[in-house]
Amino acid sequence: MTRSYSAVSRVGALALLLPLALLACGRHASPSAAAPVSTSGQGSAPIAATPAPVTPSQNPASTSPSVPAEVTFTDGDVQGQRQGTWSDLEIGDKLGKGDAVKVGAASECQLTFSGMAVVSIRAGTQVSIDSLSLNESASQVKLGLQAGTVLSKVKKLAKKDSFVVRTDTAVGGVRGTEFGVTVTPGGGTLVTVKDGTVAVLPAAYDPDGVRSMSSDNVPELEQIAADIESSAPAVHAGQELTVTPEQAAKAETTFQVIQAAAIQIVQEQQAVQALASSQGAEASSQGAAAPAAPAAMETRTKAIQAATATLSSLIGTPRTLTPMHGQALKALDALPAPSTPASGRSSSAPPAAPPAPPLVTPVRISVSATPADSEIEQDGKIAGTGSYAANVKPGESLTLVIRREGYATKTLAVNAKAPAAYPVQLEPMPIEAEFAVGSSPLVGAVQSSRDTLVAVDRQGELFGVDRQGRTLWKVGSQNSLNENSSPVVGPDNLYFSGSNEFLVVAISSGAVVCRAPLDSATTHLFGQRVAVTSTFGVSPASAYLTIFNPATGATLRQIPVAGGTLMSPTISEGRVLVVSQTGMFLSIDPDSGQVLFQVPTGASQPVASSVLVSGSRAYFADRKGLLVCVDMDARKVLWKIPLKGQGTAGVFQDLEKSENGILAFAGNTIYAFSAADGSELFPPINGASTPPLYREGRLYFGTQGGTLAEADEKTGKTVKSLDLKAVASTRPQADGPRLLVGSATGQVFVIYPDSIQ
Repeated sequence: MTRSYSAVSRVGALALLLPLALLACGRHASPSAAAPVSTSGQGSAPIAATPAPVTPSQNPASTSPSVPAEVTFTDGDVQGQRQGTWSDLEIGDKLGKGDAVKVGAASECQLTFSGMAVVSIRAGTQVSIDSLSLNESASQVKLGLQAGTVLSKVKKLAKKDSFVVRTDTAVGGVRGTEFGVTVTPGGGTLVTVKDGTVAVLPAAYDPDGVRSMSSDNVPELEQIAADIESSAPAVHAGQELTVTPEQAAKAETTFQVIQAAAIQIVQEQQAVQALASSQGAEASSQGAAAPAAPAAMETRTKAIQAATATLSSLIGTPRTLTPMHGQALKALDALPAPSTPASGRSSSAPPAAPPAPPLVTPVRISVSATPADSEIEQDGKIAGTGSYAANVKPGESLTLVIRREGYATKTLAVNAKAPAAYPVQLEPMPIEAEFAVGSSPLVGAVQSSRDTLVAVDRQGELFGVDRQGRTLWKVGSQNSLNENSSPVVGPDNLYFSGSNEFLVVAISSGAVVCRAPLDSATTHLFGQRVAVTSTFGVSPASAYLTIFNPATGATLRQIPVAGGTLMSPTISEGRVLVVSQTGMFLSIDPDSGQVLFQVPTGASQPVASSVLVSGSRAYFADRKGLLVCVDMDARKVLWKIPLKGQGTAGVFQDLEKSENGILAFAGNTIYAFSAADGSELFPPINGASTPPLYREGRLYFGTQGGTLAEADEKTGKTVKSLDLKAVASTRPQADGPRLLVGSATGQVFVIYPDSIQ
């Protein structure tokens, strides 16, 4: 990997940028534009091939040669294509129209376009220079972005100057702006603005393509082009706009109305010219080939106006920058300002005095990292968080390591030849680890105990693995098929019960401490689980609760439960909470077996799930989809809510508590209700493959489409998603800053939710 940097102070000043009213897409008319179009029942000749009109905005006259773009910074794998050949780019290399730049992973390149603009080409980006004219008459730059991201810092432009970034789906033009353009993973275009304004058009809306349909100055064509330009949505500082492939395709269909009208205008013009040429000007004023009648012209004008008026509805309106996108734009701060005079431009400033001989002074090296809380290490020691600066000896080499959890670590090898600023954008890496522990679907929840991850699959086999996926131990059981039973993790042991046996396993070694058979009275066929503390454990049975020694699994005593229970017990403040088959909510002293209080709830046969406790309130759901809230202080039911749709099949998974709500999972649907009064918080979320996890204002759950969804806990709307390429089958489990998720194909995913895009 190589890294180099060059100051841009020697590059000349050049006013620049496409006015918002001159958004040029640079597309020629499509082949269909030259096809004959019949008007008013009359045949018309094909449009003759004509050269593009020469206008100041498109072909500026120049009395001085154009200045090429210059490479002023490279880091890592940076290649340029010149005259059809790819080769490594170095500082000082020149690029012109038709050239291209390709930047590899964890790399960057900066181009300076005279004094007009400085562009940072980010990692994983390919960009072409589709148009380049930098001279004293007018300056134009048009970049074609095929993949990745470019960040541009553009000087305020003169009227004849233009700066455009074009993708397959959109084109953005500016007049003095700091902004970014990204080709999204789905092929769309994201425009983000730090300062100034960017006018955005879908790629099909091509004002210059309309102008170029005739070599003559046709007022109607110019008006169409002007209408397109004035209709472009403007993205201002602190805003962003995304144009999706679907929106771009719809815009292309809509643009056909404008294109057809323009073709008709050109054909009418050609017919008049042909008639005038063959019969004279007088005949043309009387002939049948005259321009369209006023009514037809009005109809055409309305159609064009309707097509341009739909731009905002086609590609939407700008929205406030997301924190992540705003953070990414901070890399613009490290770019030098494009403020020096450009070659070929006159300057009234007197010639600079010859520079004084350079002094041997320390070289200032600075690094700014994104995300801003990234750690920067020098020689194995933390040198800064988010930023780092130091004065070093000329020629001294530094090795800096920038890292943050959830992002790919980047190493910089810096040779301090000259003062330099290094913007570093770490690449998101939300999946820290992905590994298969078996081939059967994982069940329940993948859990952590220090550095050991514990999982169980559908065949009832237990797994202990480290965080890199190396198997530490496996323990088979007689609990197959296991549809809903999850291991319970204690301080030293894990506890697993199912249809046929109860196991206690040492987490550190996988040694089986206890293996006890379960009969028809003690079976946990439906996914019931035990509950444990450091001093005692509770196991449910059809007619009683068993209190056992958590160290050995040995039975200590049994507590009868009137009506029996199929729930998983909950231990809260030393009490055991459970609901009987007849719907009686019970609070039991585990030492004496005494029922401390009971509350009739009207619930019917709660199964497998446990009681959720929040303060003095307890929540549970039954086999028929009834959600119940009990006030344990007042010892009464506060509210009951029946689930609808698939929820009527019953709830067999634990409820989840969010900041303000209670969440239930039933039939691949997530339901949300107010914890205060049971009112619906938001409509049910369909297509879920796991129960949700609540974490810091967000809900995380698997989807049947193979993604991990992140949703707003107040609205239930998905705000981000991560493609797992596998259907999640276990409830996401918090593990410090990470999430643990198991899949239906036996995989475990270790995920950093903060870096999900």
